[in-house]
Amino acid sequence: MQQMRGKGGTVIGTITLCGMLGALAYKDWKEQKVSVYAVLVFIILGMIFHVVWQEQELWNILAGAGLGAGFLVLSWISHGSIGAGDGAVLVATGVFLGFWENLRLLFLALILSALVAGYLLVIKRKGRKDRMPFIPFLFLADLLLMIC
Repeated sequence: MQQMRGKGGTVIGTITLCGMLGALAYKDWKEQKVSVYAVLVFIILGMIFHVVWQEQELWNILAGAGLGAGFLVLSWISHGSIGAGDGAVLVATGVFLGFWENLRLLFLALILSALVAGYLLVIKRKGRKDRMPFIPFLFLADLLLMIC
C-alpha cells in the first residue's frame, strides 16, 4: 500500500478520515449537530483500520483519542460552550491519527477558526457570544495538512 503523510500511513486511512470529516462537517455546518452514530462508525472504522494495517502503537492511538476525551471533559465543565460533538469527533480523529497528528490537526483548526471568527467580528457579522461550528475547521485543517 502506498505511504501517505499521517492518517495512519495509508491512502485508505487518508480517504476514510477526510470523507468522514467532510460528511460530519457538512452536517455540523447546516444543523450544528453531530450524529453520535456517525462518530461511532468513524471510531470503529479507525479501530478496524489499525487492526488490519497495524500502523500505530496502541499508546499513540489511545493518547490521540484521549485528546478528544479532554475536549469532552471541557464540554461538560463549560456546560456546552465547547460542543460535545467536537470532542467526540476529536476522539475519532485521534483513533485515526494518533496523538501528535491529532494535536497538529486541532492546532491548525483552532487557528483557522480564530481567524474566521476574528474576521466575522471585525465586519460585525457575528457577535462575541455567537456560536460557530468547529468540525468544518477540522475538515479544512485536514485538507490543508494533506496537501502541505
